[in-house]
Amino acid sequence: MFVAVAEEAIAAMQRAFDNGRARTSFRDYIFDINKYLILFFGRLPATSIRYETIEHFAGWHESAMGNGSCTEDQHHAYHASAYNRVVNLARRHGLIPAERAFPGPPIDAEHTQARPAFS
Repeated sequence: MFVAVAEEAIAAMQRAFDNGRARTSFRDYIFDINKYLILFFGRLPATSIRYETIEHFAGWHESAMGNGSCTEDQHHAYHASAYNRVVNLARRHGLIPAERAFPGPPIDAEHTQARPAFS
């Protein structure tokens, strides 16, 4: 189940905090995993997540998120990183075969344009 792998990812990040080896972004990842990813994907077997599931998550997330303190692009980036941590852990445990294509993170942020170099 997705929830078991997600909780293991949270525990690993928490251990990193406890040992002073964590990045501050881990707090955001833990929050996103708990508030959004486990709530939506939690009872699903990791192998059952498909592109359609990701699309449903994106719609659900828009209605569940409300107005947060960070920008939408930041929030999508946190979701992507948190989601990737869980999926990569599932791959390391052999729950998702390495050769199997797996749906990407649930992001829909627009790409920004690089500023021209200063002259």
